[in-house]
Amino acid sequence: MPLSGGGFIKNGGSVTINYVYLTNVTASGGANFTANNTTDFGGNTGWNINTPASQTLYWVGNSGNWTDPLHWSTTSGGNSSNCIPSIYDNVVFDSNSFTGAGQSVTVNAQAYCRNMTWTAGLPNPTLAGNQPLDIYGSYTLTQSMNLTHTGLVTFKSNSGNSTITTAGKIVRSSITFNGIGGAWTLQDSLVTYNTGTTITLTSGALNTNSQYVFANQLYSAGSGVRALSLGSSTLVLTSTSSTYDAWQLSASNMSFSAGSSLIRLTGSGNPSFSGGGLQYHNLEFTNASGTGFINSANNSFNDVSFAGNGDLNGNQSYHDLTFATSKTYTLSGNQTLTGTLTANGTCAVPMPLSGGGFIKNGGSVTINYVYLTNVTASGGANFTANNTTDFGGNTGWNINTPASQTLYWVGNSGNWTDPLHWSTTSGGNSSNCIPSIYDNVVFDSNSFTGAGQSVTVNAQAYCRNMTWTAGLPNPTLAGNQPLDIYGSYTLTQSMNLTHTGLVTFKSNSGNSTITTAGKIVRSSITFNGIGGAWTLQDSLVTYNTGTTITLTSGALNTNSQYVFANQLYSAGSGVRALSLGSSTLVLTSTSSTYDAWQLSASNMSFSAGVLTDPPHW
Repeated sequence: MPLSGGGFIKNGGSVTINYVYLTNVTASGGANFTANNTTDFGGNTGWNINTPASQTLYWVGNSGNWTDPLHWSTTSGGNSSNCIPSIYDNVVFDSNSFTGAGQSVTVNAQAYCRNMTWTAGLPNPTLAGNQPLDIYGSYTLTQSMNLTHTGLVTFKSNSGNSTITTAGKIVRSSITFNGIGGAWTLQDSLVTYNTGTTITLTSGALNTNSQYVFANQLYSAGSGVRALSLGSSTLVLTSTSSTYDAWQLSASNMSFSAGSSLIRLTGSGNPSFSGGGLQYHNLEFTNASGTGFINSANNSFNDVSFAGNGDLNGNQSYHDLTFATSKTYTLSGNQTLTGTLTANGTCAVPMPLSGGGFIKNGGSVTINYVYLTNVTASGGANFTANNTTDFGGNTGWNINTPASQTLYWVGNSGNWTDPLHWSTTSGGNSSNCIPSIYDNVVFDSNSFTGAGQSVTVNAQAYCRNMTWTAGLPNPTLAGNQPLDIYGSYTLTQSMNLTHTGLVTFKSNSGNSTITTAGKIVRSSITFNGIGGAWTLQDSLVTYNTGTTITLTSGALNTNSQYVFANQLYSAGSGVRALSLGSSTLVLTSTSSTYDAWQLSASNMSFSAGVLTDPPHW
């Protein structure tokens, strides 16, 4: 009988119960409370508990349910014991348990045992069912069986010598280790089914014993006293979520030995690692198409490598840190190195690297073809960034920017980020590079062989001056991704413009021009370049729904040209200048929340000139 919670009070006399699963039950008042043949699940006070005698129970009679006493005998192949296993009983499945193939033992309700043993040479019986199984000792499977049981398996030994042998069977259950004073040592690989299975260490000591471990997640946190020893194990964890870490350890009450282990996160989404500030050996993120996250701070590693993008949070330390070529990496905190940093892009696909910093005491660090933003370098090493685009906020680096060049579009339709479409000569072969902020781009008579061609801005794009020459066969600048222009912008009447991504002008020189050649700009436009200045050469007409012209820093001269947009906005701390001349500015916003015209006088130099048809203020 399961009996749990609350309590009993009796003043004098006695109370006796028998064959009870007793949990969190108090007894008080002066009576003698006795519980015979009772399983003590903890939290009980005031009882004289006499546990059942430990015995070995053998499965008999072929297929059946765990809770059927007719299938349990005290002798191999013997008669029923009229008992089912308790937490004190060993259970054995042997040659006398099954008379032929196709038999199964179904865990049909919460089940318990001490040691579980499946012997060799069985006719491939199956441990089945979906209910929980609590094991208070060792767990020994055999090759000559099947395992389809999916209920939670909890190891609850309170002794220091339990073993786990899976004999190559895939465990389809999540597994929890939760035994105060318990210790478990793997005897061979522990492979769980890779969807949703978690290995949890709540209390006790788990020694993977240099064996291979495969699961969805490994988790150990909370107030329980825990120990985890990995030896030279390879642990493969398949979680795809950045919300539920594939690996999550808390240092509180944890004794951890990484040994020479390898933790490999293979999740196809965005696998994450929370190490609890402990010392690890090697960590690998193997998914080339996702982002690997290191979520907790103050971990130390021998080597960490990424096959895809990376997001590194907090201060970490490494011997070697390896980023995959041309992937994107975001840092917070300092990444301290004693060995090497590998962080390289290519001319075709530079590596975006932003935030945080690197510390290395002595030696040198060299990176190549990187978009570098807000990254510090310190500690005494010589930090060099070759062929690197400096997006600002970087300190401690020797930055060697790429040589400025003119790149011509070739090969008709294609994506901006495809290096096969960029040549250093008009109509020439591929340069194997895409434009940087230092490169001029030209679309000319050798770019397109006929009508209906398009250049698609398929990702964040950059250039210095952009020029579309006259006489083109009406190609289209298309796409919806941002375009940053660090110089002048020259369109032509013989083209189409359907690009809708934000266009940001970022020149830091005082002589950039904008020529739209009568094309309607379907993007919002931002001017944001310290020291930059832009002069309109003709009308600037943006699409009238939701498009905003924003002046964040630098000087915009509308040069008496016609301007049409939804809104014009200039505020903030940036030094700005706006000169209108005799421009007509038509602003179409209908919102009383977002002004059609909004200027702040702070850091603003403004010249209204002569407004021939001023907008409504």
